[in-house]
Amino acid sequence: RVMLEERIPLIVEDNAETAVGVAQSALGAIVMPQPYNAGLAFPNVLRLDSYNQLAHAVLTFFDKLEDAQKLASA
Repeated sequence: RVMLEERIPLIVEDNAETAVGVAQSALGAIVMPQPYNAGLAFPNVLRLDSYNQLAHAVLTFFDKLEDAQKLASA
């Protein structure tokens, strides 16, 4: 709920159910590579194959928002 009110566009999560719930609200979710998340495929959800991918995925997400001029000014 806070994510919607504050317009936080992305969550990094290890729980697939939470990630899908966030994605259904037109926000993005990155799911950590846990065995219980294997096979998760849902629009607006990126499941990482390795923890090493996290920083790049987050930075790329915000770079794309910035390129589309979707970030609020500070």
